[in-house]
Amino acid sequence: YDELMDAHFVTAHRDTRRSMIARQIDDMATSAKIRVLADDELLDEVTGLVEWPHAIMGQIDDDYMSLPKDILVLTMRSHQKYFALTHADGSLAPAFITISNMHPDKTRDAIIRKGNERVLRARLSDARFLWDQDRAIPLADHAKRLETIAYFDELGSMQDRVKRMQGIAAMLAQHIPDIDTDHMDQATRLAKADLVTGTVGEFPELQGIMGGHLARAEHMPSD
Repeated sequence: YDELMDAHFVTAHRDTRRSMIARQIDDMATSAKIRVLADDELLDEVTGLVEWPHAIMGQIDDDYMSLPKDILVLTMRSHQKYFALTHADGSLAPAFITISNMHPDKTRDAIIRKGNERVLRARLSDARFLWDQDRAIPLADHAKRLETIAYFDELGSMQDRVKRMQGIAAMLAQHIPDIDTDHMDQATRLAKADLVTGTVGEFPELQGIMGGHLARAEHMPSD
């Protein structure tokens, strides 16, 4: 049975496909002197999407490498099922690996590579537009829109929730020596501000994380 399936380019056993993908992407990254960003969940998902896995590496335009790492990785992972790659220091490398569902062919691989690079450029262009739009508005102004988001039935808006969080934070601060209460209050006021951003609207997984990126972009105190 296995030989018959292999003859028709179908690897029937899931564990075998998973091992093939893991080995291929690791070997490809090692050859390029970079590393695969570990992502077992994506590996499991891609294993179920292909029958005859074949890894192909593509390049990311340098223009998009200034985007926050989280946005780049999620764009590749969520929309395209690409594996992200990093340098030894953990910074993102300008490359990705996609898993084709076809046996290797030099000419076809080149077409697949170019096609995936083109699609990724479009995705990253959209992501950069959202990031630029979000950065153009101070976090404090984003936070003002929390009044328009319902938190929970009979518990008011998200802004009402933030006000309760401020009260709890102020109470807890009394038991923390040397805390900067002004910074703490600012952090609490802005903790949910990124919920109204376009980036989080596109990538809900980044809620909270995007707030950090936007705060750094505004040069807010690190603590």
